[in-house]
Amino acid sequence: MEKFFLPYDELKLSFLSNQGLQSVYEISAPWFTRDFVIDETEPQLLQKSFDRYREGLASEKDLKVLSNLLKELAEYPLAYHAPRLINSAPDQHRSLGLPLDDSSPRSMLMDLLHESPREKIHRQFSQQKMTKKWSWDIRAALDFSATPSGFDPESLFSVARVFHYTHGYEENKTDSLNSLVLSLKDQETQFRQAAAIIIKQNHYVTQHCKRILTSAMTTAQSSRNLVEEFMTEENGHDLLLKRALSLICDDPSEVPLQASVITLIEVFVALAKRNFLAFTMLLDIFERSTYTEEDPFATTLKAGGQFKAAEVLNKHFLINEEGDHENVALGFLVNMASVDRGYAEETLRLMEMVTAVVYEVSKESIELIETQVLRNCCG
Repeated sequence: MEKFFLPYDELKLSFLSNQGLQSVYEISAPWFTRDFVIDETEPQLLQKSFDRYREGLASEKDLKVLSNLLKELAEYPLAYHAPRLINSAPDQHRSLGLPLDDSSPRSMLMDLLHESPREKIHRQFSQQKMTKKWSWDIRAALDFSATPSGFDPESLFSVARVFHYTHGYEENKTDSLNSLVLSLKDQETQFRQAAAIIIKQNHYVTQHCKRILTSAMTTAQSSRNLVEEFMTEENGHDLLLKRALSLICDDPSEVPLQASVITLIEVFVALAKRNFLAFTMLLDIFERSTYTEEDPFATTLKAGGQFKAAEVLNKHFLINEEGDHENVALGFLVNMASVDRGYAEETLRLMEMVTAVVYEVSKESIELIETQVLRNCCG
């Protein structure tokens, strides 16, 4: 059955210019902006179809025009995947393990990791950082993804992706973190210390990549071979980050490891073992492209004169870009049949919970730099 796509609610489209049957459009969302050259059978056809869609007046032709465009741009996070009414995929997925306490993100995190050997770290992190309230509109997500046989996993994936971008978007402090490090570019010692904190967290993630993906193979069913291929492609990435870290600091063991990152990795492993759909959604967060010509943090390292470390980060960046990893997680769902309500609800709750953990990573890095780098140098 042919896939059908609908624009995310936050998507904007603006006609810029045309030459013959080619038009230039700016397509944007709070997390993305880019100009595209689009072939059109008539001037501004796409703009007219988009405007009618936003006004609730779209015809079947308009919907097809928009879906065809979004299909061509499928590598970018721009669209809902409409549920497939007929899904003949073979894999039937169910949650593995006892039901989780989903009364709040905090309680779900602690229940998920209650057997972790680092449970004390997770508990302290949860009590200090995790919210007690849910905010994602689970009912709307389920209504959109519903099919006669359950809930379409690719539709759920596309909804979780936009929820991650839009809910708590202001909580993502990555840009603020980068700006903070950049502000230290004329203070070499402090700049290197701050940069080391960031690279250390990324190195820890790559160190545990094999462990995470090996766990996912227990729930991947007939997508196991795809996970194995991806694990092969990721092999050795930790060595690149280790090299970058060694170029920034003399003793990497003295660089602090954040509780948010430790917790995030344990959640990743737990999802891989329990809920394959939630695992793919979290993997998608890690593998999304920045749509830049080089690693954004490598650009910051260059500004601070750390060219060798920047070169290593860019090598890692280019390997991922050349591997077309931005949609690798979605590809893991090719064999997943519609899922039942319990699995769908758990998946979305898990993703809201882990989104909160992800957003804490940049905030904790800022706290570390402010308390352990700036305070020490400034008294």
